[in-house]
Amino acid sequence: MEVNLIGFGAIGGVFARELSKKGIRINAFEEDEKIGFPVHCSGLISKSTLEEIGIKGLVIKKFNKAYFHSSFQNFSIFSKQGMYLIDRAKLEQELAKEAEKNGTQIFLGKRMLAKDIKKLKGIVVGCDGINSETAKAFSLPPIKKFVVTYKKFFYIKKRVEGVHLFYDVSKGFFGWFIPYSNFAEVGVGSFSNPKESFQKLLNKEILREVLKKEKHMPNHKVSALIPMQLREKTYSDRAILIGDAAGHTKFATGGGLAFGVRIAKLASSIVFENLKNKKSLETYEKEWKRRYLLDFKLHNLLRISLTSPLREVLFLFARAFKTTSFNPDAPWRLKSFKY
Repeated sequence: MEVNLIGFGAIGGVFARELSKKGIRINAFEEDEKIGFPVHCSGLISKSTLEEIGIKGLVIKKFNKAYFHSSFQNFSIFSKQGMYLIDRAKLEQELAKEAEKNGTQIFLGKRMLAKDIKKLKGIVVGCDGINSETAKAFSLPPIKKFVVTYKKFFYIKKRVEGVHLFYDVSKGFFGWFIPYSNFAEVGVGSFSNPKESFQKLLNKEILREVLKKEKHMPNHKVSALIPMQLREKTYSDRAILIGDAAGHTKFATGGGLAFGVRIAKLASSIVFENLKNKKSLETYEKEWKRRYLLDFKLHNLLRISLTSPLREVLFLFARAFKTTSFNPDAPWRLKSFKY
């Protein structure tokens, strides 16, 4: 039986790599003309997620310091573990190479609509984002809660230390500043008007200083949707959803790789068992919920707290810690983020 993968981004790539290593043939359909482009996501991940990905040479820069800004407080936290800025395009390209080496066939520039997906034989794996055509094809419930992100890349002259997060520019989410070398990513997420929130972010004093007299890089502005809820059902008799298509996001940060990579690996094992032993795909949803549902709920609670007046109390508490070694993927976990 064939496996059809809809969407070959990072999460689809991890799934294809893992399943193809088991000798399963995969047909992957990607709407973009080139793997890895356009780049929609920031690519800021933890050490443990980098290890889960298992590809060398992806790191562009490591950050050990994060700065938090609100209406009443500014403070920083030093992390021993740090966060890693990776090359998202290279990640997806390397995953494609590994999957193709193991027999996966990738069809580029092939946008699959629900009517096309219904005609496919075998198992269908949807890694096609929040507005998943795979979900529509198999009548899975929609994701109704999401933030719209808007970001631009600016040339900079002044060196900036660490990642900066701004919690007073957008209702329900936050703004960010991520410095590379001679340029930086400046972005914001919003439930209503991201461009208005983006202008508030640019008016921040620290950004006015860094970006003063600097122009944004032409053709380098990106808007995207990030799910802020889990899809109520992520499987049917012959289909499953992974990543943004399922709502597998760190709701407190918007990051999709931490949970997406781990659940993609889990999904590859369950699909393999389905093919070999006719194991029901319902097992997939039961298992990812058993492992990670509490984490998703706590991330959502953290997001709500950080974007409400309660954040000022949380910030006062956080300021007491000059150094931290908690896991940024799931800070409430005392053990390693593995199963």
